[in-house]
Amino acid sequence: MLGQIGSFLAALWAALGATLGLQVDQISLAVSAPWANEVGITIALLAGISMMIGQSMILFVNRLTPRRFIYSLGFFAVVFSLGQALWAATLWAVAHVVFGVQGQLVMTLRVVGVGSAPLIFGALIAIPYLGTPIEWGLKIWSMLATLIAMLNTFELNIWQALGCAIGGWLIYQLATRLFGRQLGALRDWLWRLATNTEFDTSEQELALATQRLQADLAQWARR
Repeated sequence: MLGQIGSFLAALWAALGATLGLQVDQISLAVSAPWANEVGITIALLAGISMMIGQSMILFVNRLTPRRFIYSLGFFAVVFSLGQALWAATLWAVAHVVFGVQGQLVMTLRVVGVGSAPLIFGALIAIPYLGTPIEWGLKIWSMLATLIAMLNTFELNIWQALGCAIGGWLIYQLATRLFGRQLGALRDWLWRLATNTEFDTSEQELALATQRLQADLAQWARR
């Protein structure tokens, strides 16, 4: 048992190091190595939790208790992972239909999961005044890691990989537009189940909460 845990942690650490360092060969090994499924899922869940902490104004608006706060982190980790899985499915569909890639869907899920590694630093989004640039930087970093993994895993060239990414993104956006109401209702129901509160995140409330949170953090930083 301890040996398996050690092997998993070693694989997780290797995948994180390879992805964060954008090491082409090592990322490909991480996607095809033992524990690749578990590593991809773990990285996606950790990224979801960290991104939620970085966007903690949503939790701040809803004034959650500590226990509900923990539940909400788990909730957003799962929602984030499902979103990544949907994006992986669209990437695979474009690669399979347009470029004739014969790779299995599970490989694309691994690629996107491992490519989420930079988003583990998502908690830094909460830094006053720097949150938005940091968020964009992390997303670009994650996209580069995903593209690198796709290049080697599916033997694509850079233009084909970019085509998969752009095509997958367009399909993802179309799907969320077509089924946005149903997905929103499901999100709200899961949120109420996890936190026992309404998903109360109007733009005005989020803006006010963000201002209060940034002011508190800035005041704390000046001490």
